[in-house]
Amino acid sequence: MTSYIRWITDSQLRIDPQSYYFLHSEPLVFSSSDRESTAEIFFENFNAAGVLFKPAPLLALQAAGALTSPPSTPSGSHQPVSAVMPSFGSPVSTSTGVVVDVGESRTSVVPIVEGCVLGGAARSAAVGSRDALQVVQRALRERQEPVPSILVAAAARHVRARACYVCLDPIKEHRRWTEGPREKFFKSYRLSEFADSSLIAQDDEFEV
Repeated sequence: MTSYIRWITDSQLRIDPQSYYFLHSEPLVFSSSDRESTAEIFFENFNAAGVLFKPAPLLALQAAGALTSPPSTPSGSHQPVSAVMPSFGSPVSTSTGVVVDVGESRTSVVPIVEGCVLGGAARSAAVGSRDALQVVQRALRERQEPVPSILVAAAARHVRARACYVCLDPIKEHRRWTEGPREKFFKSYRLSEFADSSLIAQDDEFEV
């Protein structure tokens, strides 16, 4: 972790850690001992001015503009966070929401009430974006689209990034699919959009 933080500060941000406060996004399973070990790294190895730990779901809600956190104090400092870190979103009347995090292999649903993460009420399922990728790959093969086998995975990733979305109303979406013209749901792509020219014989078009 030390090498990773040093790579961020030196190569990417090009800053002196001693002059900055750090915001650390932590998962729900982050224990107090994990937090202490991470703080040790920041203070002892980088002499950071301060570190603020916050749950990732809460930061996601803040980034969406659903709430603004009250000023708090980073570890090792008495200066309000609002003075050293940018505000997340605009103040609104609610601080309650549900954060759905779709990862590569798992999806988690975390409720937040009045700025408090209800970790005990969080739920997760072993379904993620990798499953969507497999569905697209299977569709390409079953429909015998003109995609070389070596490029099926790349084509599926390309389609997933541009066409896949979270459905808010599955029943309504299914009705649109079964009752309406299905042609409007298909999108066309070309191999040249994601593949190197040396890997394709011709720039075929395919639909998903």
